[in-house]
Amino acid sequence: MNEFERYRKQLADKYISNGKVTEQLVQETYHRMTNEVNASHILIAIKPNATPEDTLKAYNTAIDILKKIENGQSFEDLALKYSNDPSARVNKGNLGWFKAFKMVYPFENAVYNLKINEVSYPVRTQFGYHLIKKNDERPSRGKLEVAHIMKNLQSQDSSYNAKAEIQKLYQKLQNGEKFEDLAKQFSDHKPTASNGGKLLPFSVGQLNSAKFEDVAFSLNQNNPMSKPFKTQFGWHIVKYIDEIPVKPLEEIKTDIVKKIKTSDRSKKLIENIKKDLMNQYEVSINYELLSTIEDRIDESILKFKWKYKEKETDKNEWILKIDTTEYRLNKFLEYIEKHQRSLTENTINQKINTAIDKFSYAKLIEFHNQNLEEVSPEFLAEIKTYYEGLLLFEVMEQNIWNPTKEDTLAQKEYFKKHRSNFVSPIKINAVLASSSSKKEAKQIKRNMNNDPINVLRQQFPNAIFKTLNETEINDSSLPKNIDLKVNKPKLYQHNNQYVVLYISKIHSSKPLKFKEVRGQIISDLQKEREDEWIAELREKHDIKINQKLIKSIQL
Repeated sequence: MNEFERYRKQLADKYISNGKVTEQLVQETYHRMTNEVNASHILIAIKPNATPEDTLKAYNTAIDILKKIENGQSFEDLALKYSNDPSARVNKGNLGWFKAFKMVYPFENAVYNLKINEVSYPVRTQFGYHLIKKNDERPSRGKLEVAHIMKNLQSQDSSYNAKAEIQKLYQKLQNGEKFEDLAKQFSDHKPTASNGGKLLPFSVGQLNSAKFEDVAFSLNQNNPMSKPFKTQFGWHIVKYIDEIPVKPLEEIKTDIVKKIKTSDRSKKLIENIKKDLMNQYEVSINYELLSTIEDRIDESILKFKWKYKEKETDKNEWILKIDTTEYRLNKFLEYIEKHQRSLTENTINQKINTAIDKFSYAKLIEFHNQNLEEVSPEFLAEIKTYYEGLLLFEVMEQNIWNPTKEDTLAQKEYFKKHRSNFVSPIKINAVLASSSSKKEAKQIKRNMNNDPINVLRQQFPNAIFKTLNETEINDSSLPKNIDLKVNKPKLYQHNNQYVVLYISKIHSSKPLKFKEVRGQIISDLQKEREDEWIAELREKHDIKINQKLIKSIQL
């Protein structure tokens, strides 16, 4: 399957699953976006290809556990003992806080329909049977914006103690020093340190640390800063900045509808899709022929072992007709043999009725897929846009990108011409000490030549020390325009702190080899040639833009 065919299939799937989302489903989803739940569960896992006997066994196990709960045994203890969810060993079944779209839909549905402290009957999902306990419910605060200071749990410095370091920073904050300045100077979380520790806004269940979320969501304007706490990533102090409430339904309704269509809620739309397609095309089922099929299927199908024995007439009789396209009996019986494991009904007649329902739906989708360009102008426009984009990509690949990749002579010439651009940054090994007191910083500077860092930490317990190994000189933790001299401590002001920098080694900037920067050279050269090619095309062709039309669209 080529690139275009893959894209067409993906796009067709989107259009075909484009069932009508009911107002009731939108309202239900929005309610669950504006209200968060806290729940625990006990999972009795079922394999995807489980037999009816295995499924029944799992259900009965769940019922037995439910009886133990009803008789007063602890849900948490039973989760620890029986749950097949590996995380239960740590959380005793507690899944924390979540809201719409965070769990599979049947699970979410069950939780929101429970009362607080109520335990559900077994709930079936693709993972197995769940016993669910609703622990709490609260209005959603939407997204939270916080900043944090983090200290890594480990360091190459043997005298480093993460808990002690974070406590020092907490004391500085208690003494009135700015959170943003301390985050820039001391936080070990590189993606946020230079921005004063600010994280992107997040909602419940979005981060990989339930502990961090719990602490962050406990903060507010009246209680804006946490005490130091530990997660699997390090020690943190979190500061509340703002919260972004869930927008009114009118503003996000379109987005909700899109999310419903791409989530497992879309299963609720299948019946609507089928009804729409049944109305769009003329569909007929040969019920007279269908009634004769039970005589050809024996009880081996109850054990999923039925084998289809083809008759010559099977290819001549139609079982399903969509417009003028006929689907023969042999194809339907082949479908039953192939999909018999998914037919979980208890009688042969029930299995046949379910099979014709699934078969007709599958063929409707297939037929609609083949005719999408004719019946959907929107699909035609979108697929045309992609096709033209793909053509442009192929032209660029053939004329610019691939020739540039293979043109090693031009690459080396470009490298030679721009050699000064391809050098490694200057790096240093150093000790960095920070203090809010200028007097203390001067004392540290005096002692730095004589005392190792572990001794300095003991001498100046209120200062923050950091070991730097091959750190670039433009790192955000360093002052600007540092004096690059070895074994000569220098005092600077940086991020509202007094900083002493003791450089023990300088890794000089050096020219990089061609093979080290070849990827960057190819990228730069491709961009240069692309710009030249587009300029040539503009000179060669008369381009006219209907500005009046563009302005009318913008209005």
